[in-house]
Amino acid sequence: MEQQEADQGRAMFRAIQRFMHAVSGIPLGGELSRMEFFTLNVLLHHPDADAPMCVSELAQALRSPGPGVSRLLGNLERRGLICRTVDRKDRRSTQVALTEEGRQACGRAIETVGDYASQVFQKMGQTEMEQLLTLWDRLSGIMEEVRQNQDEGGSLC
Repeated sequence: MEQQEADQGRAMFRAIQRFMHAVSGIPLGGELSRMEFFTLNVLLHHPDADAPMCVSELAQALRSPGPGVSRLLGNLERRGLICRTVDRKDRRSTQVALTEEGRQACGRAIETVGDYASQVFQKMGQTEMEQLLTLWDRLSGIMEEVRQNQDEGGSLC
């Protein structure tokens, strides 16, 4: 690898690290943890949001191992934000759905995040924000493609 590529790689990962740190500071209103918000948001935006979602499908969407998701769901259930039921077709499978309280809590967090995003977008400017989002999406796609090629034993090119 050339020195310039190595320097760019380090700069990219520093920028990603700084971005991840900034993301971890996005306000959610204090009612939900980040993982709780992500979980409720996945359920809220599930293609059939009125139907329960399999816990295994939820864990896959969250890219989180099953045991961690189960603990998280237990906490959300105790707080009345979700309900879990056994799948009638497959009794080994558990399904999860938002309660009305869960929808409301997620909605409040989305509103808080939206207010924050509006401030960020105003400071960034519409044109630069559109450019950034386009390039970020492109970079993410390339990174996923390279990772998939490596997972399949392919080359880095």
